[in-house]
Amino acid sequence: VLLFTADDLGCDSLGCFGSTMPDISPHLDAFARESMRFENAHVNTAICMPSRSVLNTGRYSHNNGAMGFFKAFDSTPTIIETLSDAGYLTGVLGKVDHSTPKESITWDFSYDQSDLGHGRSPQKYASYCRDFFEACRNENKPFYLMVNSHDPHRPFYNPEEGPSGGAEVPSRLYDPDEIEVPGFLPDLPLVRKEVSWYYNSVKRLDDTFGAVMKVLQEAGHADDTLVAFLSDNGMAVPFAKCNTYFASTHTPWLTRWPGEAQGGSTCDDFISGIDFLPTVLDAIRLPMLDGMDGRSFVPLLKGEAEEGRDFVFTQIDSKAGGAAVPMRCVQNKQFGYIF
Repeated sequence: VLLFTADDLGCDSLGCFGSTMPDISPHLDAFARESMRFENAHVNTAICMPSRSVLNTGRYSHNNGAMGFFKAFDSTPTIIETLSDAGYLTGVLGKVDHSTPKESITWDFSYDQSDLGHGRSPQKYASYCRDFFEACRNENKPFYLMVNSHDPHRPFYNPEEGPSGGAEVPSRLYDPDEIEVPGFLPDLPLVRKEVSWYYNSVKRLDDTFGAVMKVLQEAGHADDTLVAFLSDNGMAVPFAKCNTYFASTHTPWLTRWPGEAQGGSTCDDFISGIDFLPTVLDAIRLPMLDGMDGRSFVPLLKGEAEEGRDFVFTQIDSKAGGAAVPMRCVQNKQFGYIF
């Protein structure tokens, strides 16, 4: 199982999700042609740390304990511990603290932002993935690898400043005159300039994803690995992060499961972050955990119908500043009803 997450990526920033930006995401677009693309996927909490805790526990924030920038309850089961107990080698690249829901968890293989060119070096991600797959081969173990790009999180790639901290230059740069400004932002010259820097970082995210998928192929695991891609929340701009508005929680979710899922297909049923863990357990035939709020969408991956897939719940509890700022939403195809 390989989970690849983007950091602060807007859903409509990728070609496979409707962007008309030239050459913005060729690797993810190619992956989408082999995957099931979920049109109505959402994260349950549009802030990086609690969003990832939901993915790793299958529980809403108020049920796993990670309602902000802090850890989950010690009693909350996680995908890392569950798969480790089942004999899987567990690995994480980037966003390590935010992707480790409990202090008691130790990954078998772990490298963070400083090891990965400020989390922005496609080649360093590829190199560590190569090491991880070699370790799996040497130990003859299946794996759960969580690859977390730090792109396109701020600071966006500014060509006037160039790369720093071991980061790489994106394979293509964007001019302010050629980019799309999202409809929830004013189309002003300085906004347009900063959004062009954002797209530079989106391009480097795609570079990183392509590098990781190439190593997966070279290691001989492309055909026996369930790969999921999504973003932890929307763009780091007003109306698109740290709230329950549509652009905050709507995420570009792709799942490739060779021989099982309907590749190159689109699903318009609703799924959300709480469904990731039960889906993985179902796919690899492990027992379901008690207390999960999500449910497996393996039937959707196989082209079957599932009842109750017409809305999701999303929430915000606490932001980086620590103060409680509760916000709740029920989202369907027409509306987000926010309290």
